[in-house]
Amino acid sequence: MLRIRVVTAMAVVLAFSLHAFGATSANESAATCTLSVPAQPLESALQAVAHQCAVQMVYFSQLTAGKSAAKLEGQYALDDALHLLLDDSGLGFRHVNPTTIAIRRVAVARSSRSVQTATPALQSRGNPDVEEVLIRGTAQGLVATRIETPLREIPQTFSIISGEQMRLQNAFTLNDALLDAVGLTPVQKDSQFMNFYSRGFQINSYTLDGGGSLRSFSEYLLGDVLLTPDLSEFEHIEVLRGSNALFGADGLPGGAINLVRKRPLREVALMSSSTGGSWDNFRQAIDVTGPLALDGALRGRLGVTYAHKDYFYDSAFDRRKAIFGALDYDVTPATLLTVGGSYSGSHSRPVETGLPLLNTGADPNLPRSTAYTFDWSYFDTQVREAYVSVQQALGERWSFKVNGTLLNSSVDYAIARFATQIDAATGGIRIPPFASYTIGPSVQKQYNVEATLTGRTQWGGHDVQLALGADFIRAQGSRLDGETAFFGPPLADAAAFDPAAYPDPRQGPTAGPASGAASTDVLAGGFASMRLQMLEPWSVIAGLRVSNQHSRFIDTFYFGDLVFPIEREYEHNGKVTPFVGTVFSINPTYSVYASYANIFESNLGFAHSDGAVVDPADGINMEAGVKGAWREGTLNGSLAVYKIVHRGLALFDVNSEPTTSDCCYVPAGRNISKGADLELSGTLAPRWLVGAGYTYNRNRQAVRGDVIYSPLYQQTPRHLLRAWTNYGFSGALRAWSIGGSVRAQSANYADARSCPDLDINFICHSGFRTFRTREGSFAVLSPRIGYELSPRWQVALNIDNVLDKRYYESVGDPKGGNWFGEPRSFIVRLDGRF
Repeated sequence: MLRIRVVTAMAVVLAFSLHAFGATSANESAATCTLSVPAQPLESALQAVAHQCAVQMVYFSQLTAGKSAAKLEGQYALDDALHLLLDDSGLGFRHVNPTTIAIRRVAVARSSRSVQTATPALQSRGNPDVEEVLIRGTAQGLVATRIETPLREIPQTFSIISGEQMRLQNAFTLNDALLDAVGLTPVQKDSQFMNFYSRGFQINSYTLDGGGSLRSFSEYLLGDVLLTPDLSEFEHIEVLRGSNALFGADGLPGGAINLVRKRPLREVALMSSSTGGSWDNFRQAIDVTGPLALDGALRGRLGVTYAHKDYFYDSAFDRRKAIFGALDYDVTPATLLTVGGSYSGSHSRPVETGLPLLNTGADPNLPRSTAYTFDWSYFDTQVREAYVSVQQALGERWSFKVNGTLLNSSVDYAIARFATQIDAATGGIRIPPFASYTIGPSVQKQYNVEATLTGRTQWGGHDVQLALGADFIRAQGSRLDGETAFFGPPLADAAAFDPAAYPDPRQGPTAGPASGAASTDVLAGGFASMRLQMLEPWSVIAGLRVSNQHSRFIDTFYFGDLVFPIEREYEHNGKVTPFVGTVFSINPTYSVYASYANIFESNLGFAHSDGAVVDPADGINMEAGVKGAWREGTLNGSLAVYKIVHRGLALFDVNSEPTTSDCCYVPAGRNISKGADLELSGTLAPRWLVGAGYTYNRNRQAVRGDVIYSPLYQQTPRHLLRAWTNYGFSGALRAWSIGGSVRAQSANYADARSCPDLDINFICHSGFRTFRTREGSFAVLSPRIGYELSPRWQVALNIDNVLDKRYYESVGDPKGGNWFGEPRSFIVRLDGRF
């Protein structure tokens, strides 16, 4: 805890030393924008001003329907520009925070004024003009038309995890943020990584700024390394539940995650965040942004983070450092160039598997601090990212955008694990652990390019939004692993693990190469979509994607001096995944919708027993629902019902005798997922933020004979609740805020076949049995209280699992994979903005 106090104190000193700089910057920040906005419809004119002034505007689309805007050319104070656009339209505006403006109706249109008013700096909660924090109510990256769209007009189940929500909930990594996301179920893999499931299917589709999907489908490409980034680089997260048919390299049934990067601001600002908490958990982040040169045409942003985290279980830790930077340059009034990059590195002592159970399948009731963590084990990662984006306005109604990203990652590790159950008679684990480790770092490179043309036009007297695009992804990975089997003694007492009894086995006589792999994955696709306004309240969205994939894998196995390379290669060309949706606006508040999307999932070249490649899995995703938007679009709600039919996933044939690493597999039958989603998020009232969602899901799994072929789907509970809130008081208590979150779910389980008396020679004496590991329903309550020390400083206390509920966050099987949820803990956070 001493280190926590030292780092927090240093952050306070640094922030106060920069206070004068921050205050001066607020006065000297750019009060004007250089605008080039042709005469056009009011909605597109507002979008142009928001883009050129680097602010966010929120409003109901009905407010601007049928209204036009005059030309703006030259330098304007932002407020003056908005008055010129809005005063004759019956609309007004209000600054919600330094970068967010709400457009709304006014009783009487005001005449244009000539007042030089800059976007206000962050002020006290008591100022009624800026006291309300806004939760973003629009999305773009995963939307069919690739045009920023209110959530009420998207015919799919869509959630936004805002930057404010991440701050209030102390979501430092993507795992943290998705753990509290509506409709998502976590399944812990090890102390570093989690998989997330939606509607019974794993989410494997991830994008950056709405670009092409990253490759993350398997550990071959070390996808996990890329999917646990520090969130200091990102402004908000978009979560799509259901098939991402148009923009995913695979149209997977679970959903998609889009991470939206932070961008440089036109005002000078410095943000500091210092946290400290239980188990020597501390973190310091600094983020600075503002204009650099050329009268604000060149802007920059730089962020640096260091984090130190121990765990509630024995001896594991994680150390992270991250830095990101970005430059925006207005090449012309119609052309924006963005370049950026980031580096993150981590050094950790991991826990490779969760806890085992008794060989009867019963819970051994081990202490929550129990973990089989070896003193010499480590997991080191490095991820380097570079990206470039060009956005070009083409006249009044069209724009063109190109994104390019390079990701280069490496992993170096040495890990060990026990892989059998606890003997109920002795309380020990009868088979010693085995170790695996890299022989030189495992590496991966990804090149990702995506281009999209979007625009608005007229067709037969109807408004049309169009999106045409293509993406290309090339991913290469390689690894070489060593392995040492059965080192050290059996574990006499499962609750009394002593790491000193298991010294580093990598120098032992059995150490050496065991397996390796190399892979190349090339994917390309094109997509087209259209939103047609059939009648004033009714619109239809239709689109399709054509995907090509070519993949090559080489598995290599080492047996002493013998080397056995096994190669597999496959391709899929011209795979079409359509999407159709319709939205009917009942009134300015409510709309109803329905949508249909296809599913395409590669089976990675796995083969039947006769050598023929298993065809890709396919299926359909159907849903319908009602959506609502209140408070000028800052509060959004939805109710959806859905059905997913997933067919042909390649799963290992337990009745086969494998001859190669890709044999023998069979296509599963129909996996069917049905359910309902209910969600409400945004600003419920002034100073009151909410985010809540209930998910009902029921799966019917594919079965061949007496074997269930999709056991992981069982870990999706039938009932799932995620909720959080934060309320800021007014009047004499205006400096205080209270809130918190709750995660609750019904029982879930996992079925697995295991041998209760497997010996060191892999002989099963009593035969394999099917065990069901079950976790009952649970709820975890985590309150928060905050206090505004000054207009620039806020402090908060979060207490996670305040009732100290004992539960398994993830369940596996008797051999392992059972992870306790975190006990009661606290985090103190100090935020400053200048």
